[in-house]
Amino acid sequence: MISFQNNNILFLSSNYPALFLRILEYLAPKDLETLSLICKVLHNNTTNAVNANLEQLKLIWQNNTESSGSSEEESEEEAKEAKEIEKKKKQKKNASKLQGFWPKKNIFSVEAESKNQISNFKFYDLKEKSLKFTQNFEEKFLKENQSLIFVDEKKTNVVVLNRCLLDKSLNYENLEDKQEAEKYNELFQSEDFGSKNFDFSNMTSLLERQKKILENIKNKEKQQEDQKTIAIDIKPIFDLKRITIILCHGGYFAVGVFEKDKCILHKSDHKYVVRKKAGKRQITRDSNSGSHIQSMGSQIRRDQEKKHYEKIKKILSDCYKTIEPSDLILYHAPAMNRYLILGENEPLYPLRKKFRSVCLTTKRANYTEIERIFNHISKIYIIPSDKALLTVK
Repeated sequence: MISFQNNNILFLSSNYPALFLRILEYLAPKDLETLSLICKVLHNNTTNAVNANLEQLKLIWQNNTESSGSSEEESEEEAKEAKEIEKKKKQKKNASKLQGFWPKKNIFSVEAESKNQISNFKFYDLKEKSLKFTQNFEEKFLKENQSLIFVDEKKTNVVVLNRCLLDKSLNYENLEDKQEAEKYNELFQSEDFGSKNFDFSNMTSLLERQKKILENIKNKEKQQEDQKTIAIDIKPIFDLKRITIILCHGGYFAVGVFEKDKCILHKSDHKYVVRKKAGKRQITRDSNSGSHIQSMGSQIRRDQEKKHYEKIKKILSDCYKTIEPSDLILYHAPAMNRYLILGENEPLYPLRKKFRSVCLTTKRANYTEIERIFNHISKIYIIPSDKALLTVK
């Protein structure tokens, strides 16, 4: 708000008439009315300035009244949006209340009697669709395809676990690029798709060959997907004693070893390898562009990349004896980070059969994140059906 003091208005109108007119443009209608009343008492210079620009002031008043009306409409719209946001927040709170406190335990703290009962639960494939779950249950457990569901024979209880603890399709062996390449090469070099059955000089024959190869690949992929969901047994979950978690991405590395529910080892490392403005790793940029930028920052990042690799190798070699007895090694190392941990010449390569994808969206690799992941995956939810979690068709 502008204070309408006589001395201020007189000073502005007499010495800075252009500035005075600019101030008038930003005044609200009520302020202009107040100013017109003040002008009767003020010096003639102010009155003359207002009278000389009366038509311009009328336009300003008209614009201000229109803008005030539009501002009122905008304020009403903003109020409606705010109410809608509050409603959504309340709905989320109510949904969380409806979801309730899902009964959960740590897999290492389950009693012997409960273990025997849970061991008889059978894996439920969501493709069967013989069971209908409530909306709250689906939002909690089935939204991101990270959970495995087990049901007893009488369908009185449901057990929910994280996929990475039992799903062998997430193993490093099944995700290895070399095996995929060998699989496709075997198809191309097999006798079924050789020169005996196809004429390589005929384009139509080559197209038919290509179509059949693609059909064969699709059929094998379907078979693999079917095998992923068959014979998943819940019993091995209670045989787990030592779990190792390894995270490596964006110049951050962390490893944690847990003996049951206690962390017995943790190491981490961080190096400056990502360009802050562009948001890309320097080694990735070098490989994509094909040219080595010789700026000071790029040289520092390349040097840090080497030190980061050497530090990771030293940490894993020093911790090998502690990691080796692990029943399961969960890891998240996308793209080239995977080769820093599971390259053929790396310390943990002999343990590659124990490696399995963590199947979670991870944050920055540090001890806090490793602890969060462990607490998340080590939960077992035992939910009774009398809470309307599922219905049998």
